[in-house]
Amino acid sequence: MSASTFLMGLETEPEPRGVYLKGHFCVVGTYPIGIDPDVFDECLRKPHVQTRISELRMKFAGKKVIIGVDRLDYIKGMPHKLSALELFFIRYPQWRNKVVLIQIAVPSRTSVMQYKLLCSEVNELVGRINGSFGSFEFMPIHYLFQSVNLDELTALYTISDACIITSIRDGMNLVSYEYVACQRRHCGVLILSEFAGAAQTLTSAIRVNPWDSEEVADAIHRALTMPFPERQMREKRLFSHVSKNSASAWGLKFVNEMVRQAESSTGRHELVSSEVAKKIIASYREAKKRLIITDYGGTLVTPRAPTDSRPSPRVRKLLSALAKDPGTEVFLLSVRSCAWISQWFGGLKLGAFAEDGGYVSWPGSSIWEAVNQLSDDSWKEDIKLIMDEFASVTPGAYTRVMSNSMVWDYADVDPDFGSWQASYLERRLFEHVVAKSLPLQICSGRHELKVRPSGAGKGDLVRNILKHFDVGTFDFILCLGDDVFDEDMFVEVKKTAIPSVTCRVRNTVSKADYYLPSIHKAIELLETLCSS
Repeated sequence: MSASTFLMGLETEPEPRGVYLKGHFCVVGTYPIGIDPDVFDECLRKPHVQTRISELRMKFAGKKVIIGVDRLDYIKGMPHKLSALELFFIRYPQWRNKVVLIQIAVPSRTSVMQYKLLCSEVNELVGRINGSFGSFEFMPIHYLFQSVNLDELTALYTISDACIITSIRDGMNLVSYEYVACQRRHCGVLILSEFAGAAQTLTSAIRVNPWDSEEVADAIHRALTMPFPERQMREKRLFSHVSKNSASAWGLKFVNEMVRQAESSTGRHELVSSEVAKKIIASYREAKKRLIITDYGGTLVTPRAPTDSRPSPRVRKLLSALAKDPGTEVFLLSVRSCAWISQWFGGLKLGAFAEDGGYVSWPGSSIWEAVNQLSDDSWKEDIKLIMDEFASVTPGAYTRVMSNSMVWDYADVDPDFGSWQASYLERRLFEHVVAKSLPLQICSGRHELKVRPSGAGKGDLVRNILKHFDVGTFDFILCLGDDVFDEDMFVEVKKTAIPSVTCRVRNTVSKADYYLPSIHKAIELLETLCSS
């Protein structure tokens, strides 16, 4: 999500998470892959595997065995592991001649010079440690520079008292999952790098920073001296996660999510193509009494600072022409002030809701009536204090005060930091509203957080419009919007038995019937209806 924003300049959506690309909304999800634990369970039942386990236990009788399985790659941190083991023997001399590391290094990119140098470095470390702490009868490190078949690997996992993974950068690292799957009886301890993806899911492992050799050395000592009840508890938790989040569960979850997204988009968010536009025009022509409800900022004009969103002559001429039609009622919904709307649209026979639904002017009237407002405005003071507090530590964010709502705007903030701060602010506001039992709503939109009186949503405004007129008067409704705050409006329009068309500007997850790719296309559609 961050890369899409910073490197490609794409727009992202926090909920549902996704990225907009060329008119398409691509859902982004987190789906950590797993293994098939049944494969290892079946392998353990094989007689020759049990025989091999017995042989290994006899071979390493009286010793603590640590297993390491890594591809010989820079990201796997094998030199870090060996350096930590060397320090372990220095700091804890009582473990000398009593601990064995079986390190399997699977060859990788053997023709690349950098990997040849890595191989040499590992060989030197293994030789130095075996020379310093080994003898003719004992080698602390058994190093295998080769692949190992599943049966042998399962036997090695099973007899090990600990598994150590010291990746300095990794994806998931499923070796950790495989080790857990083989430790249901012995309950060995998993030492896992915090830089492996699995560290976020296998939280009962001992997590270490592989760059801190002292921490890793201490973790080895802790793992080897851990009481059985604690090991058993950790293994139980780890295996529960590994068994529930298997490879098949991952596949099922991933495919089900793709199917769900496909089904949720079927019949919705259809582009207003030329064929769709013809159908809308035909319905508009056939209707005797029409209602057009349209949002202003982001739908008819590019959303800018509150003081600079004056309508273009084209938009004003369009709304004027639509409102003159005796068979059409036009309503404009805006966060702008009553004075601002009167200045730019005064004299037009259209209705308008101003200041985020706080005031309404009915078609043919120049009077503004207060609606959905609380008798006591003291709630704004506390809300503003909280919003200003967060704005002071969020460069680029600011608080907008309107007659009927308060908005925390973070459009100019670093996207990741802005979303993070907004989530904390939303929680803080929710706690305040609940504690004081205030009749307020907290709404999250695109780069803004809004607090408004309950009943002031755009769905409520649509109900007010239909209540003002005789509902049976209309036989066609067109509703246009551009953001998450307009979703209630779409839902309310579709609840009526009146034939309707709902459109959202931009292709995003929406309850609207159709989408228009840009503001320009929204204006074009209205102009086509006007000329028809």
